[in-house]
Amino acid sequence: MKYLMTIMILLFTQTVLADPITDVFGEGVFDIKWGNSIEQIQEAYPMGNKKSLNNIMWFEVKNSKEVLGFQRKNMNIHFSFDDKDRLNGVAVHFDDSQYGALLIKLETLFGEWSKHSTNAVPYIQWKSDNGITLTLSSAPSGFGIDTVFSIGYANLEATIPDKQSLGF
Repeated sequence: MKYLMTIMILLFTQTVLADPITDVFGEGVFDIKWGNSIEQIQEAYPMGNKKSLNNIMWFEVKNSKEVLGFQRKNMNIHFSFDDKDRLNGVAVHFDDSQYGALLIKLETLFGEWSKHSTNAVPYIQWKSDNGITLTLSSAPSGFGIDTVFSIGYANLEATIPDKQSLGF
């Protein structure tokens, strides 16, 4: 019982000392700035591929880069874009078996999270910090399931449309 209490106290103590999300992801990820074009990302990752489905475009990189201290073997990184083709999100795939350890690591680094569900798919999300939202989820991939850590960025400068450009 003492052992369990000690672990719980350590987890809560680490949560209190968590670094703000903006300090880590405020400028971008993987040395790529938020708002960069798909072409700029393609220059950084020439082995990646442009993908699209129903006019939604993303850039996929398959690599074995260690992320958050976790080994990844031939796993995807997806770069996503807004309707102006500016980078506004990154999803890093991990092996399904790493979900629990990733959750503990992210909680230690970024603090309190909350559980959500969309279409019966549960996910964990950290409170948005200056427009940056972190999410941990599981997603189907091929014949299995991947653990996916996503970073979303909502601070790109908005373009103000006029009625004519919208067709009104």
